[in-house]
Amino acid sequence: MRRLISISIAAAVLVAGGATVAVAKTPGKGKARVVAVQKRTLMTAATSYLGLSRPALVRELRAGKSLAEVATARGKSVDGLEDALVTALRARVDAARVAGRITAARADRMKAGAPQLVERVVNAKRRAAVRALVVRSPFAIAARYVGLTRPQLAAELRAGKSLAQVATARGKSVDGLEAALLAPLKRKLDRAVASGRLESARATTMLDRAAKRIERLVARTRG
Repeated sequence: MRRLISISIAAAVLVAGGATVAVAKTPGKGKARVVAVQKRTLMTAATSYLGLSRPALVRELRAGKSLAEVATARGKSVDGLEDALVTALRARVDAARVAGRITAARADRMKAGAPQLVERVVNAKRRAAVRALVVRSPFAIAARYVGLTRPQLAAELRAGKSLAQVATARGKSVDGLEAALLAPLKRKLDRAVASGRLESARATTMLDRAAKRIERLVARTRG
């Protein structure tokens, strides 16, 4: 299951307006991990400040509200929300510095950029707001495809079934499951090719490799 969640190659997401705190020079998977951690940090801080569960906040954002609007509707100040998010991001950066994962100079740059990032995230709406806070888990994609909640799917996998077996038992095609898991990466690569940031041949190679990994993953059983 950990491998399923870790296929972030299929979900290397960008935050609102491409705003990330000093991750531009972080290569490939490292950048995806930094963005995912950043999103989780922002989501945790936002739900805590607003007094909402994660699903409830996501519903508000998908309904078209910005974080600022959600805060105002709940009688919370936008400045207080921004302060809470900046504090959370800076605490995460400090923890990374203390652990030796980043240099002091890099930590200073990241903390300096936090207020600008948070301002964009707090005022983003609809898709941009959701992208800024939600880490798209392949596990969630698989659960949605087979018509189960994530806890229900987790129970099936712990019982020794593969994703392929779960899909088949629920009348879903294995090919369709694999395509659903691959779709986020395909959309990302298509956009990169269309914008000229990635060569078509390179995108095809990346997609082929990801498809093979997903095929192995879907067939794997616990053990």
